[in-house]
Amino acid sequence: MTAPDPAPHPVGSTRHLTRWLIAFVVLAECVLVARIVTTGFGADNDTYLMLGTWDRLIHHGTYSPSRFQGSPLAELSIGALSEAGGHWLSAAMSIVLAALAVLSLFDLAKRRLGSRSDAALLAAILALTPVFLVAASTSHDYIYGLALFLAGWNAQERGHDQRLVALILGMATLGRFSYVPLGAVVLLAGPPSRGRRERATSTAVYAIVIAVGYLPAYLSADGSFNIFTADRPTGQGLVGLVGRAVVKPTLLFGVVGMALLAVVIVVALVRGRATGSGMSGERWLLVMIAITVAMWVWIPVEASYLLPTLAIVLVWLARVEVVRVVRPVLLVWLVTLVSLAWIEPHVFRFTYAQSDDPCPADEATDYSFSPHVTRGQLLSYPSLIVDNLPCNELRRAGQGGALPSPSLEGG
Repeated sequence: MTAPDPAPHPVGSTRHLTRWLIAFVVLAECVLVARIVTTGFGADNDTYLMLGTWDRLIHHGTYSPSRFQGSPLAELSIGALSEAGGHWLSAAMSIVLAALAVLSLFDLAKRRLGSRSDAALLAAILALTPVFLVAASTSHDYIYGLALFLAGWNAQERGHDQRLVALILGMATLGRFSYVPLGAVVLLAGPPSRGRRERATSTAVYAIVIAVGYLPAYLSADGSFNIFTADRPTGQGLVGLVGRAVVKPTLLFGVVGMALLAVVIVVALVRGRATGSGMSGERWLLVMIAITVAMWVWIPVEASYLLPTLAIVLVWLARVEVVRVVRPVLLVWLVTLVSLAWIEPHVFRFTYAQSDDPCPADEATDYSFSPHVTRGQLLSYPSLIVDNLPCNELRRAGQGGALPSPSLEGG
């Protein structure tokens, strides 16, 4: 008699199922991203203001920042790519930059953890955050600043020439001005340790890149530094600012994700103290987190403003003694982010002012406690692009000089 075939090994079956599940999730997310890419440039009015800046530069020979100090690198890149290949080519660049951001974060985490799987888990949290995927599939400056910041930070920790690191971090600030203090912290406080002369040289290169990059904006404002600011939502006073700062992060993490993030942070603090590595971990990372949180409290407008906060927090969590304990929570958090793409739970229902204006102000006038669910962020985004297109085209025409320019809102 022949011996019966051995039963399948349960561990092997579990791994096989896990691989199929991961493949299904990635495919489903790619479908959602493809729907966004095929619909157009994006729903954010800032995208069309940047396109208008390019239109004015090409057709009138003058540079006018898309808003306030502008984002010169993103304005020129998005404009030139759209000129050559429409929103398709511009979106392709965003996808490349998103891949650079995720790979850079993975490398930063792996260097601290020594584990590819745990580093991949942290990088996946960034990669599958719906707000990040929107930035990765549309034409906006969010992904330019984030990708180049993480790439420059990673280049420094890899020991590359400090002048190159300073150039990359400087380019990140030309993608988005809010990265100026973060790049400075990386150069001055980030590992590895360097001599005073090397730090001085890199700081000088960093400052020169920023100064040259923003010189056209400065000259367009007749030599005024007043453009180096942002459109703060102060119309509803302190209550409105605090409300936005507290509620809007749920658009990035989700309601459940916010709770899970709080749990992870508390565990990280406790484990750091218990294992002797310190509650704060790498303190220079806390400085950057504090800067991004302070900027958010000052101008709590778009959830995308918190993307650098998320990336830095993920690197701060990349400690063996922390990830070993919170790995199950991180996996649940990742699941909630995937589900947020398809279905989004809300705690409050907001009422917005009614207006016949083609570009009405998106400002809540009232709210009520009313738990409900809506279509997920990635699932609903293509229709948002279509709905906002008439207003956004008007903004582009105004910025490009074809029409009187409407008030420039956003950041």
